[in-house]
Amino acid sequence: MTTVEQDCLAILTKQMGPAAKAFLERQCKSHLGKEPSQLQKTDITELAKWCQIGTQLILGVAVGEKVKQGILALK
Repeated sequence: MTTVEQDCLAILTKQMGPAAKAFLERQCKSHLGKEPSQLQKTDITELAKWCQIGTQLILGVAVGEKVKQGILALK
């Protein structure tokens, strides 16, 4: 069984490659106040929102939406 962190990293890595780990860490610490290893299913909705915002700033709206939907699917 994988952790929420591992599942999120798999989704983010498809869009960002090796930058995904640092990106996830930044989103978790800045917006959720926790380490990625502490992610729970209850964090998914909030995490999806922040990952979408952060991703679309860099990679565009379509990629941001893909990331959001991918993370929400983990619920």
